[in-house]
Parts: sequence; C-alpha cells; structure tokens
Amino acid sequence: MFSVHERIQRRVCRIAFVALCALPTLATLVWVLYFHRPWQERDWQRTFEQTLHVRADVTQVSAPRPLERTLNDLRLTDLSTAATLLKIKQLHIGPGQILTTDELQFDSLQITTLASAVNIWLAGDQFTGVTLQADQVLIDDGMRNSCQLRDTVVQSQILPNGERRLALQGMLGESNKPVRLVIDRRNDGSWQATLDAQQTKLPTWLVANLVPGAGRWEGAAFNGVVQWHSQANNVAGSFRGHIAPIDVQKWVGEQSPLKLATQAELQFENLNWCDERIELAQGTLKTSSGTVSPAMLTELKKGLFCVVKDESLLSSQEPLKFDQFACHFHLDAAGLSASGNCPIEKDCLVAAGGKALVMQPAYSNLPLSRFVRLFCPLQGEWLPATAEAVELADRLPLSNDDAVRK
Repeated sequence: MFSVHERIQRRVCRIAFVALCALPTLATLVWVLYFHRPWQERDWQRTFEQTLHVRADVTQVSAPRPLERTLNDLRLTDLSTAATLLKIKQLHIGPGQILTTDELQFDSLQITTLASAVNIWLAGDQFTGVTLQADQVLIDDGMRNSCQLRDTVVQSQILPNGERRLALQGMLGESNKPVRLVIDRRNDGSWQATLDAQQTKLPTWLVANLVPGAGRWEGAAFNGVVQWHSQANNVAGSFRGHIAPIDVQKWVGEQSPLKLATQAELQFENLNWCDERIELAQGTLKTSSGTVSPAMLTELKKGLFCVVKDESLLSSQEPLKFDQFACHFHLDAAGLSASGNCPIEKDCLVAAGGKALVMQPAYSNLPLSRFVRLFCPLQGEWLPATAEAVELADRLPLSNDDAVRK
C-alpha cells in the first residue's frame, strides 16, 4: 500500500461522490421531471402534427412505467375541414416502438384525407418501423353504418429495396377470415394501396363513392380486391369482385315511377376510375325472380332501345312477374352497351314464364344520359335537373358524343 496525503484523500472522495452519487441522482431527477413535465401533452400534439400534417389533440399523457407512455383521448383532425380523421381512447407506447390500444375509430368518408396524411408520413424523414396492435378497429360513415375489425395489427417498415410499406390486417366481426390493406410508397414518389377482401365480405357502403348509386345498397356486401394508385396529380383505382344482395328497387329509387322488385348481384370484371370519375365498368348483372312495372318495360324500350316481345304488356295496370334479369354490360367514354345473358334464349335480357320477355338493346354505345335516367325521376326527354342526377352524371366517364351509334 502507498500512503496518500489526507487532503488528496478528501479531494478524491469529493470527486467520487459527485461523479458516482450527485450527478447520477441529479440526472435521474431531471429525467423524471422531464417525462412528467406538465406541457408534455402539447409536445406530443406537436409531434403528431409535424409528422402527419394534421391537427392533434391529446387530453392527458401518463407514464405507467419507465420508457412507456399512455396517451388518453388522442384525436387527429384535418387542417382544412376540421373533420375528425382518427380517434383513439387510450394509446400505450412501449419500448421498441410497440403501440397498443383497445379501440381505434375512423370515418370512412374521410379515408382519402387520412390516406393523404399517411402518405406524407411515409415520405417524411421521421418515418420509422412501428407496430400498432388494436383489439378493435371501428369504421363508420358518420351516420348509422359501422363495421368492426378485431385483433388488428398495423406495421410500418422499410423494405430491402428502400420502398416504404404500411400494412394492416384484421378479422372482420366474428369471422376468422382476414382483411388486409397494404400501402406502398415507391422510391420515385408514387404510391399504391391494395385492399384485399377476397376471403371475407365487407359492407358495400365502405366503397359507396366508387359505383353510381351504391349509396343505396343498404345491406349489400362485397368481396374482391380494390386498388388505388397515384397518377399524375390524381388518384386512380380499380375494383374486381362481387357485390350482393342488392335491393334493385332501392337502387333505382323507392320514389321512382320505375318499379323492379327483386334482388340482384353484380360481378365486376373491371371497374376503373380516376379522381372519382369512372373510366371503365365491365361485368355482369343478374337478379332473382320478381316483379317489374310496365313503366320500367317502357323505359327499357324507349330509353335503352330494348325489344319487348309482347308490347301489349306495356299497357298493363299491374306489375308483371318475371323469372330473371341478366346482362353483360360495358360502360366507358364511348357509351353504354348491354347484352342479354339469360340462358333461356340468346340475347334475352329479361325472361318470364320460361320465355323471353325483353331482348337486349338494339344499339351499342348508348349515351350515358340514358343510364342516368334509370336512377332519377324522368322529366321529358332530357336529364332531370336535380342535384342527384348531376352528382350521378359527374361520376360517369366524360363523353363528347351524345349520339346513338349502331
């Protein structure tokens, strides 16, 4: 052992005390005070706002354990419209960017705005790998329609090729069939989103803005694949799948003078749109047996140039029974074409009593104005001047040709 002067010993002890006791204690106090600071709610709000470019509100932030935070009543709203995009009652943030919540809610009517915010996050410098586990995801349309996804997992990651991905997967209701949504942002700045519902059925109101009149398909469900992708400054997309059951009378309009009481199913081979305007719709439409009014037969004859086998039925005062309505349709900028698809006879559009009742239109590429007339009250020979008719027409392909071409 070597001897050290007492003064040096005291100096060494003081330095050791400061380095090993005082500074760690002070750092711990500063750390605790920082993570329990009274303004941390505003700090978290600013983080969400800078990352997603939305308005964020957080009621309370707590720290149940070290390195863990719980955010209560988190709400994200759009900056321009103040519409609510996302609501989370309680979000728990754990180590390793693991987020958990009991319930997550969002409005399907704001899905485009929410997707834009997600795309900003995918492109930003603050993008990172995150896993969100939600016991329940509640989707509603701001009115009375809602659906639930359970055991939902949302993951973000950077792929080996440098592209960024956000993937969501959950189970619909009580079923064990998965629903999957994947959003990819490519290195060139373009993006694509794919909703895969081939193994289950989602309520049609989720995609009510994709098909003209689909907002009237209460109770119908669809299964298939929906895709969205960036195209110049617009959003384009496509849908391939099956939709049923459709109450045809509600689709045409319960107040319409045209009566068609039956259930239908739609099979879309191609449904392509750009910026909420359809570019191509192609598929088949089939119905079960039901009743049709003479007014509807008259409209098929005069409006769509169909051939009614027995024109004496047009003067009937009672609804007419039929076996099936079936057609293959093609709608694009050139117009509307429909071909009869009833198996009872070639080119048969409507069958009744084991015979052909109505044959397919005599012309192809009919003006799309005649399609609108089926869903809106008739006013003479022109389109009805109603907001509903204008909204419906705005969803159809643009066309400069209003003539019937054979």
